[in-house]
Amino acid sequence: MRLPVLPIPQFEFLFKNIINDFHNNQQQKYGASKLDEYLYKLAEGTVDYLIEKLRKISPADEGISLKSLCERLLVLQAYKIVNRHLYDEQGGDVDIHCQRLHGNEFIFESGIVGLYVQVKKHENETDERSVQQVLDMIANQNADKGYGCVMSSADDFSPEAKRLAESNGIVLLSKREICSLLLPLLATFLD
Repeated sequence: MRLPVLPIPQFEFLFKNIINDFHNNQQQKYGASKLDEYLYKLAEGTVDYLIEKLRKISPADEGISLKSLCERLLVLQAYKIVNRHLYDEQGGDVDIHCQRLHGNEFIFESGIVGLYVQVKKHENETDERSVQQVLDMIANQNADKGYGCVMSSADDFSPEAKRLAESNGIVLLSKREICSLLLPLLATFLD
């Protein structure tokens, strides 16, 4: 490591101390700055606030529902909503079927990728049935390039749901992840 190219006399002493610390203890770790801690707490508090608001959304209101919110998040990720409330009478059941062109972000991949999403408004834990419904839909649709996701307002997923999802490549998003994804979407309304 070398000192900055431009001489900054007021920080020279600090830079030399940091370099000496590295020489004396190469395992030396530096924590987050006060600003980093402040911003982290601010983001965490904002997500907690969004979680409370998310819990109060009525499942009956079609204009403002968890499903419509999840749809908006998918559209923000360059997905096109193809179908809603897809049920195949063979165990497959998803709330949102959407597609995205591979070439949108990955120029070395081509074709359309399908995403099958099950949205659940649960309180504590979402079980493996949601994951199985997505897997059944993908299998019954013969979706070569089909992926699955379960988005839930629950705190977490059951251990069985996590195992089934992990072994089959299904993405699980709980309320905290959904609300974290909401932050960039909310910023678009401030412009």
